[in-house]
Amino acid sequence: MKKEIHNLVKVLETLQDKLDFTVFYSFADFLKSIYSCPAFEFEGLYYEIQHDNSDELQILDFGYRGCKDVGDKLTKYEVSSLTRRLEEYGKRRG
Repeated sequence: MKKEIHNLVKVLETLQDKLDFTVFYSFADFLKSIYSCPAFEFEGLYYEIQHDNSDELQILDFGYRGCKDVGDKLTKYEVSSLTRRLEEYGKRRG
C-alpha cells in the first residue's frame, strides 16, 4: 500500500493549485515527517492520508464533504483508482 500512497501524493503535488486541500504538503515534506500528510476534497468526497496505530500509511474517505465522523479505509485498488482519476482530472484542468 505504501507504493500506491506515494504515487497518490506525487499526483496530489501536481494538483496543488487545482484541488481544494484542507492541508497540503509537498511530496518532499511528506517523506520527511509522518505528520506531513495531505487532506483534500475531490469529486465531493473528503480524503485524509494518515498513519494508523501500527504506523502504516492509510487513506480514509470521510464521505461527502467530510460528513462522516469515522473514515472508511481505502484498499490498494481504491487508492490506485483514485490516483488515476486525479491524473485525468489534472489533464483536463491543464
